[in-house]
Amino acid sequence: MKKGLFSLFVIFNLLFGYELIVKNEKDVKVLNDLGVKCEKTINGFVCAKSPDKMQLKRLQYYIKNNLGISSEIAGAKNLQPKNVSKEISKKRIVKNVVKTGYCIQVVSAKRSEGLLKIFEETKNLPLSRIEKIGPYFVLRVGEGKSEKELQTILKKTKKINKNAFIRKCDLIPQRIIKSNFNLKVEKKEKTKVPQGEVFNKTLSPEDKFKLMEKSFKEEKIDLAKRLSNQLKSSRSYKRDAFLVTVSVLMKKKKYKRVCNMLTQLSDFYKGNDLSVLREKSCFYYNYQKGIEYMNINPEMALEYLQKAEKYKSNNNLFFAKAIAYMNQNNYKKANDILKKLYQDTPDNTAVKLAYAKTLFNLGDFKTLEKIKDNNLAFFNHFELYLKAKKLYDEGKYKEANKIALQLFNYYPNNIKILLLNGDIFYKLGKYDLAYIYYKRVVKKEPYNIHALKGLRNLALANKDITSAVKISDILKNLKYKDKKFNEIMKEYYLFQADKLAQEGKFKEALSDVKEAEKYADSEKDIYLGYGKIYYKMGKYEKALDYYRMLYSRNAPLEIREKLIQIYIRLGKINKAKEIAQNSPNEIKAIYYMELAKYLMNQKKYPEANKYISTALEYNPINSMQAHEIKAWICYYLGDYECAKRYFEKSDLKLPEVRIGYAFVLAKLGNKNKAYLIAQGIKNESKNILLQKARLMIELGREKEAKEIFNSID
Repeated sequence: MKKGLFSLFVIFNLLFGYELIVKNEKDVKVLNDLGVKCEKTINGFVCAKSPDKMQLKRLQYYIKNNLGISSEIAGAKNLQPKNVSKEISKKRIVKNVVKTGYCIQVVSAKRSEGLLKIFEETKNLPLSRIEKIGPYFVLRVGEGKSEKELQTILKKTKKINKNAFIRKCDLIPQRIIKSNFNLKVEKKEKTKVPQGEVFNKTLSPEDKFKLMEKSFKEEKIDLAKRLSNQLKSSRSYKRDAFLVTVSVLMKKKKYKRVCNMLTQLSDFYKGNDLSVLREKSCFYYNYQKGIEYMNINPEMALEYLQKAEKYKSNNNLFFAKAIAYMNQNNYKKANDILKKLYQDTPDNTAVKLAYAKTLFNLGDFKTLEKIKDNNLAFFNHFELYLKAKKLYDEGKYKEANKIALQLFNYYPNNIKILLLNGDIFYKLGKYDLAYIYYKRVVKKEPYNIHALKGLRNLALANKDITSAVKISDILKNLKYKDKKFNEIMKEYYLFQADKLAQEGKFKEALSDVKEAEKYADSEKDIYLGYGKIYYKMGKYEKALDYYRMLYSRNAPLEIREKLIQIYIRLGKINKAKEIAQNSPNEIKAIYYMELAKYLMNQKKYPEANKYISTALEYNPINSMQAHEIKAWICYYLGDYECAKRYFEKSDLKLPEVRIGYAFVLAKLGNKNKAYLIAQGIKNESKNILLQKARLMIELGREKEAKEIFNSID
């Protein structure tokens, strides 16, 4: 049968006139497998020639019906452009077509006649040709893999047409209508079917089945697939054809298609060879998808790998699952898998390294020491980590920092190394850097207790009580017994109380201090909280009760300062003096400053001036406040130059200082500057606005003063 088919093609090829053209390369491959030689031309593949057109039509019908191959019949005289066939025989043959590269475009036009004259001038240049691309005819010369190769030819081409240029282009035979060369693509040798076998003109289903089996065994996949498609309608060979179709798809690694196809039909082939193919295809599809998603989306990767495990289990699959768990930072589950794999394959380097990394992240240094392998760089780095940890525990933070940063360069995503760097920077007082490392851990593991504790400590160190409370709540929800929880809650309520007191919400402030009392392990902070609020309320006797309970010879400066202020406001000068005498110079300065302020309010300006001068001799910490008091005393004494000098040493950002400074300038005759300062004071307290109104009267601006008074009312 096959001999008959081959003979038909041989007989036709001895004759001329008409040609049978096949354009699909896959169809040509099928014919080649049957022993039919097809010749490539610019119009397609010529597989047969004959002067009798009807003979070619019968052959065309035969290959269409039996092999499903489409073809065309054309007159041989039409296969080459006019006046070209004679030239081609004289031209050199160009083998191995460069499909993509660079060439020189000389000129393009909508009609080919205009290019023929220029083509004659380029005949001596290499690979000169006219190509038909869409509606245009293009004259091009040369070809190369880079622009550099064409520079010499470009110089010669520009003498013919100065607009010639180098561009990317494809050398496609079907486009060329005229050239100074002949294209010939080298083909790989095809395995021909022996000609001794007999074929009828029409293949029977049995013959098709035998040819299909033979083609599949010889890996002539396209022919096998074509024949299996034709046998699908045959009752006797339907199942075998389906099996070959599936096997062809498996060879082409179309695992998803096979898996879906066989899963839908699983009820029809339980327990047979197709069932095995289903398991194999579904395993490979899900396994490959798992590997594909491994680094992009480890959750999705794990989902595919778990599906693959339903069909088949092996060490490669288990290892892939372990890596997916590691990429999710689930080192416990990864460790469970890798531990067993390491026991089964202790010499597998990849397994050992992955197992070591899970042990490291889980802190199982004892097991890590047992499997130590000096041939792997990771174990050397493990030794460095232990060294850095030891230095940290010994309080040698700078030395530990150098090693920890070195390890971070090797393992920028390792949780243990990130935490170590965070801890070291916290101890070094570099809170901004410590925050970066802890935050990176929380980004990977939102509920890492070590990192959350680090962030909580940073919040406390930065007096960010609100953040500290939020983190402490998270730790509490994680069932972690935070030793600092009570301290944080106490600080939070005292912080809120202080804030409310500044806003004048004294009732709510006292309520928050009472709430803080529930978390306080000592009464000291609670007394201080109540004392501050009652002092701001002006209830000095009540504030005094709390501050007295906090006072001792070693009491903090803050307590002494408040007691002095309260005693002086209550007129108990001797009590204030007694505290000042047993205190450092800065407290003595505060005593004299508060006494000067007290006397100034009683309009005893000379005495007040004496005490403020003494306060300035002690050079108090809050010297700006002392300068402000001195300035006001000078003002009331009528010494405006003195007042100006001390106001300029005070904090001029404060509205009360700016008002005083403006009054002094007005007294010194600089009313314009005084007015400019007054204009900048807006939306302040009632007391400041009243002083501003009085300043406007001093400046002779009664109308503006009246407007301010009205706004206050």
